[in-house]
Amino acid sequence: MQTILYLIASRGTSYIGVRGLSDDEFEYIGKLKNRLNTRYEWAYALTTIIETLYGLKTDKRVVLDPFSIINHTAQWWRENAKPGYEHCKYYSDVGSYYKNCTLEFMNKTKTTMKLVNGNDSGIFIKDYKRINIANMKELNDTLDEYKVIYSSGCERECGSVHTLNYYANSINCDYLHLVISSLTVLSSNSKLYLELIDSKGRESHYLGIMYILVADNYTSELVNNAHVFDETYVVEIDELPDKSKKQIKTFKALTGVFCSFFIVSVACLIVVLYLYDKNKKSTSHEQFPPSETV
Repeated sequence: MQTILYLIASRGTSYIGVRGLSDDEFEYIGKLKNRLNTRYEWAYALTTIIETLYGLKTDKRVVLDPFSIINHTAQWWRENAKPGYEHCKYYSDVGSYYKNCTLEFMNKTKTTMKLVNGNDSGIFIKDYKRINIANMKELNDTLDEYKVIYSSGCERECGSVHTLNYYANSINCDYLHLVISSLTVLSSNSKLYLELIDSKGRESHYLGIMYILVADNYTSELVNNAHVFDETYVVEIDELPDKSKKQIKTFKALTGVFCSFFIVSVACLIVVLYLYDKNKKSTSHEQFPPSETV
């Protein structure tokens, strides 16, 4: 597990959640992680969504390993690419990856996430879909139904600040994958901000949660600030029943035993064949001794 930090997320005291995760539900936000200087935020963001949805569904907190996704996604596409998904074989020009590739892989293979201790959690993506968010109603309806949204924003504006309180005219955007956790209102001026979870948690200063201005008030038009609504997805998760988890563990254990038995059997066979061959040569020499010279 290549993260160095786990923090319980804390909502900014000046922001009041009005859609998405309520203050009580916010405690289920996946623990913030620091991906250091890697471009694996696409996997960290999706991991946070899965952790959060699991908490909301079961009333339990879980900490999952993003490398459950990172270690397999691109490799799987190199072996299973289909028309329209050729780009999934490789990382992007800036070293990131694609949301649709990740989600399609997880959904199609039903890959279960690993816990940080290496055990199988049994949690997997049941389904996903891309949604269009062009106005306040669509944003509110989506957050009411799904609570969290798999999104992205321009890294220049979303990658290093706690609050983006102006409308950025972003060009040549390098996308940073994020989690939309709530629509909030700033108590001091009634402006509406998206609450975003990033995977750049620090022990001080920037804690991986930021707020970005999207509307001046409830009646204003929704602004696609820093391109946060360019490509948005919602996810449904499920969990294998305990019986299935036990079967997976049993299968893995039996596979290990079988492999060990097979290796030992092959080694024994090699030794037997060697001794047989050596004995055969020895017997051959005894039956046909060299001729004596007269």
